[in-house]
Amino acid sequence: MICKLKNIYKKFDNLDVLSNLNLDINKGKIICIVGPSGCGKSTLLNIVSGLIRPDKGDIIGDLNSVGYVFQEDRLLPFKTVYENIAIVGKEKNHKKIMDLINDVGLDGFEESYPNKLSGGMRQRCSIARAFYFNCEILLMDEPFKSLDYNLKANMIDYLIKLWDKSKNSILFVTHSIDEAVLLGDKIIVLSNRPTSVLKIFNIDIHQSKRSLTNDYITDVRNRIIDLLIISNNKGE
Repeated sequence: MICKLKNIYKKFDNLDVLSNLNLDINKGKIICIVGPSGCGKSTLLNIVSGLIRPDKGDIIGDLNSVGYVFQEDRLLPFKTVYENIAIVGKEKNHKKIMDLINDVGLDGFEESYPNKLSGGMRQRCSIARAFYFNCEILLMDEPFKSLDYNLKANMIDYLIKLWDKSKNSILFVTHSIDEAVLLGDKIIVLSNRPTSVLKIFNIDIHQSKRSLTNDYITDVRNRIIDLLIISNNKGE
């Protein structure tokens, strides 16, 4: 276990966001967070990253390095693909950078600037950059939100490929239940505000062997949908 969030509370002004939230972040695992809109998923990432502090509760364990992938690629427009990746490293490792560029399908574009890339290519560069940073935990805040269905499927494949090599711990926030069941070793389902953990699903099937046509994956998907429908109805 990398770290543990214990009895976390957070409010903004008079709005209770997180209430008695508990979460274990396991080493080398992909943990997906799903929940209703506005329930505090991004707030949870910001607490893990140290960008904000909880009002009450404990974060047990020290994170020495945290990477972040946002909905936007946040590439530097005046740097090439290669330079955007290299900039986060303490020392330049040319082979590793080129391997990452190849792993995300950007070989041949290493000298291209962001304005010459499609949205999906820019996000692939952003993810390669995050893996080059070689952090203890990688936080991903709906990184595929703006992509169409086919691009999302491709990005999931690229992410699995990178993670298989690095075995980073990943905390992945998404509105897409499909993304969660295809990626998550553990899926945390959050309630409506004030937010707590409704249920945790563990999937022992390797990501490369998962499919939305698999009966077990479909069953987990449907159970998550049912939980979110019930939670949304209670919040109305």
